[in-house]
Amino acid sequence: MIIAAAARCVVELLPFLEIPMATVLKLPLQDISLRMARQDRGLSLTQAACALGIAPVTLESWEIGQKSQVSIGRAHKAYDDFVGNTDKARRTGTNLLFGCFPMRVARDILGLTIQEISSLFDYAPSYWKKIEANARYARPDVIEELERRISARMAAVCESK
Repeated sequence: MIIAAAARCVVELLPFLEIPMATVLKLPLQDISLRMARQDRGLSLTQAACALGIAPVTLESWEIGQKSQVSIGRAHKAYDDFVGNTDKARRTGTNLLFGCFPMRVARDILGLTIQEISSLFDYAPSYWKKIEANARYARPDVIEELERRISARMAAVCESK
């Protein structure tokens, strides 16, 4: 009965899991539950990893099937504590421009596609998507260059008015 209910839950959530169906069918319920617990709280991969005290790449591997070293109960508690601690949540991740702008906003301000911005900074487009999702970090020189370009763009907009 419990397995059938869990299976129904997984089928209903498939469109939101962000992973291929073939992979989902191979995942133990523990791994799906880790991803669902994170997403239910609106946490990025980086934020959830910070809450657990691990690297984002480790949590990502657990979510896609590698044996997890954390119980779902511990993850729930860590995620809830993290969400309640706004100072810790605010400091998580280094992909912030001017302390607050996410990388996707930077790309939008500059009017660049994923292919253009990833090529500009010698990243694969798939890696840049992970940077925008806060699952990977951009090099400090990339963040500094983006800040410089955005400042120049904003100055040009202000001068034209």
